[in-house]
Amino acid sequence: PTSVRVPPARIPARAPTTPSPAELQAGFTVALGAHRFDDAQRHAEALLAREVGGAALLDELTFKLVDAGADGQAAATLLRAYPFTAGTPAERDTLLQRLIMLIEQHATPLDDDRWQALRDPLDTPALRSRQAALWTNLRQCATTRTLLGDMSPEYGYDDWMRLGDCSTSEAPALALRAYAWAQTLRSGGRASRALAYQAHAAGDYPTALAAWRTVGADQLSDEELLAATTTALAARENEQAASWLDTFQKRGASLDYRYWSLVAEAHTSSDAATAIGALERKTQLQPVAADFISLAHLEADAERQVRWLERAAALDDANATTQAELGFAYSRAGRPTAGLRAFERAAALDPTNMTVQVELGYAYWRAGRAADAGRAFERAWHADPANLKLAQQLVYVYQRLKQNDAARRYVRHVLDAPDAFSEASVDAPLGTTVDHRFAFQRLHEDLGRRVTVNLDGWSGTAVGGGSEATSAGRRYRSYSQVEADVRLGSPAIRDGSTLSAYARVFADGGDLRRAVPAQNPMLGVGLRWKPLRNRVIYLSAENQNGLEDTARREVLVRASASFLNGGPYGDEWHASQNGWFSQNLYLDGARYLKARHTAYTVDYRTSYHRQVSASATLEPYAHLQFNGYRSNRFNSDIRTDAGIRWNVWYGATRYDAAPHKLSIGVEFQHALDTYLSERNGLFLSLGTRW
Repeated sequence: PTSVRVPPARIPARAPTTPSPAELQAGFTVALGAHRFDDAQRHAEALLAREVGGAALLDELTFKLVDAGADGQAAATLLRAYPFTAGTPAERDTLLQRLIMLIEQHATPLDDDRWQALRDPLDTPALRSRQAALWTNLRQCATTRTLLGDMSPEYGYDDWMRLGDCSTSEAPALALRAYAWAQTLRSGGRASRALAYQAHAAGDYPTALAAWRTVGADQLSDEELLAATTTALAARENEQAASWLDTFQKRGASLDYRYWSLVAEAHTSSDAATAIGALERKTQLQPVAADFISLAHLEADAERQVRWLERAAALDDANATTQAELGFAYSRAGRPTAGLRAFERAAALDPTNMTVQVELGYAYWRAGRAADAGRAFERAWHADPANLKLAQQLVYVYQRLKQNDAARRYVRHVLDAPDAFSEASVDAPLGTTVDHRFAFQRLHEDLGRRVTVNLDGWSGTAVGGGSEATSAGRRYRSYSQVEADVRLGSPAIRDGSTLSAYARVFADGGDLRRAVPAQNPMLGVGLRWKPLRNRVIYLSAENQNGLEDTARREVLVRASASFLNGGPYGDEWHASQNGWFSQNLYLDGARYLKARHTAYTVDYRTSYHRQVSASATLEPYAHLQFNGYRSNRFNSDIRTDAGIRWNVWYGATRYDAAPHKLSIGVEFQHALDTYLSERNGLFLSLGTRW
């Protein structure tokens, strides 16, 4: 068919007289009968120009033109009168339908400006519906969206479907609304299917699932059943997904790779055995590394996890994620060496993957390769300096490597971070966020300490026994000691172990048992070794010389240890608590080489620290002591003590926990069994660390 040709407007020749309507009507009829269609159009337009409110006449004349075969002239006459505002709604609808029919029958191109008016929305929903139908058929979706975009509730089912179909790509939200309106008018059919697909594409899975349910499983094709199942899984409605998959299977449809994928996903959280079986069928049809990884995740047995992941790695040996998964599996299976190799392969395959670098660092750390762990953690941390857990781990790494300056640098980085001690960043063994911060401050202080000065002394009403401060095996009424300890080497502390030189001056109350410990002063100079990183055990050798009686000389070798005093039961400040229980089991063995006698001490203490200020505690405590002394014969002393101390910590900074401590206390001792002459005594004690 040819397009409708609209003749150009004609300027009628000047007539000596104006024809009457009857003459124009007769001329129209004669011209039409003679197939002089242009003359017929001229008479029709002249006649219409003489009529007022001539919608009915326009209908009659254009109908006759169409009936006679003058489609072009009819279209031109209709276009001149468009948009037929003088007619009734029914007349306007009839005329618009006729114009659209002529355009569609002759496939008239509407790019000419003369047709632009047809793109402008008319003033009633019914007429806009006619316009939209035309432009939709002409595949002019932008015009359709303009015409129907007002979303009038008077539009019908076909209008909403046209709007939806014209908006799926360019305006998906508009398409979703249009299909939803169409479904309210006619649910369970194409509108529901279109709504389901559009809502799924938009991520609105509940709406999509409701639309599929409206259609019903029996009315869904095989492809639609699988699409509905996919939507149900996305909406976490696994039971519905399993039901649709059961319907699909009962139809005898082909159970392909996609079907088994959906079965596995539907049963992953509820029926691991079914999910595993589905994944195995899936891998038989098409082996894919991701499916073997999924099988490994479903398996409870560590060795079976390893086997599935090894198969995944065999299919995709260049995938860093697969190698990392294999590394985790080897670790769970108790094969750390194989796990480390897998993480090394993952890091080599993807050097820019910082998650893999972190896991490689932890694998090195578990394997005891602190230097390699540090390099991996450093790479990851430089890529993400805001990762505070990595910074914390680097503190431990450099502490283990005896690189104290680097460890302290990372401690300061952690302490400076505003959110370093949020709940998400705190390691469980360190307790609360306040304790976590304090632990780093204490570590920073200890790693930087080289010199420690201690002063200890006590005075009492009777002969008594000390433990850590006293000269082993001796009993006095009073005793005092000042000691300076210097850690040797660089660094001064090596992952918890130290070697130090110390000098101490100590004195006692003498034979007269004076209350002031100023008699028998001695100078001791020696070496003290703490060999273990995580145990408080000291070995020492000391040369002693009398300061007044220069003939007094002795060599002392000593071993001492402290147990049960770490973590929550320690005597150091507890930042997050108003009070805490502490305890200590102190063991001491000393040998005097010249005098050839030996002394032993076992001392158990328990106490409660009650905070009385931001840096002080009152500490009621109780002791149970055993002291043994062997010279010519063995002498023993067993006593129980009870007392109270006031402790204050001071000197803290932003980065350092308080390095100094002062303790003043009163203690009552009662000997249960002793070789001494006195059983009871009241003692005043003083101790400070600087």
